[in-house]
Amino acid sequence: MVSEINMKYGNYRHALIWEGAIHEEPELSEVEAMTLIDNNSSWMLRNLYNFDCPEETNFWYIIKDSYSEADYSKKVRKYIEKANTKFEIRRISRNRMIKQGFDVYEKAHRHYKVNDGFQMNKTGFLEELSSMSDSEYEFWGCIDRDTGILQAYSICHVHDGMCWFKYSRVNPEFLPKFYPMYGLYDARNKYYIAEQKLKYVLTSARSVTAHSEIQSFLIEKFGFRKAYCNLKIYYKPWLRLLINMAFPFRKYMPISPIKNLLAFEALNRGLN
Repeated sequence: MVSEINMKYGNYRHALIWEGAIHEEPELSEVEAMTLIDNNSSWMLRNLYNFDCPEETNFWYIIKDSYSEADYSKKVRKYIEKANTKFEIRRISRNRMIKQGFDVYEKAHRHYKVNDGFQMNKTGFLEELSSMSDSEYEFWGCIDRDTGILQAYSICHVHDGMCWFKYSRVNPEFLPKFYPMYGLYDARNKYYIAEQKLKYVLTSARSVTAHSEIQSFLIEKFGFRKAYCNLKIYYKPWLRLLINMAFPFRKYMPISPIKNLLAFEALNRGLN
């Protein structure tokens, strides 16, 4: 059983994260989780299970499983039209992402109010692109009709009847006037839900960094919803010891990655 589960977990920043369809992640026992951690030389494992359960929990995914333009308000439809007038919004090639994607990525991160400590340089950005298989990853972009330059993009992980909008970035210079993300969300929702008939599209899980209000935006404007699930985090013994020692001081932690880890531990303990 553990060997089969092991195939679906990937090591991300020293943590094992489920990479299969999120509705298929099983609840792990402590023995199973610790065996996976040891087998993969990881520090921790995040187990999200009981996807889309009926009761509200302290953790969730943001998903959309139906599509209709009638669900949009008049204002949202106006913004989508404005985006489509300014941009050609469509799937794009990996080659375009390699040539123009990092410039968008860099400008977007400069705009963030909170630095999560994990911003990539150009080498890291290109290495991540090269690691994405052609069979499962698709790229979408907003291409300025006047200049032919990419000004927003999304990287989509399509597998097991679902699509994860894994990363989206936009040049903030175009945010106030042309609403590129309105057009990009609508185009992908329509394509994957209405045309490709996937089970759902996914944008993100609950965030602890609070650098963006994207989840409430998607729920209000595009009809996304919270799919609640259960959270359990397992640690290497040495990391568990350090977390227990640092946890009482989590509100005063100045180092962003450690502060975020302790915030997840608060959720793990059912405190938020």
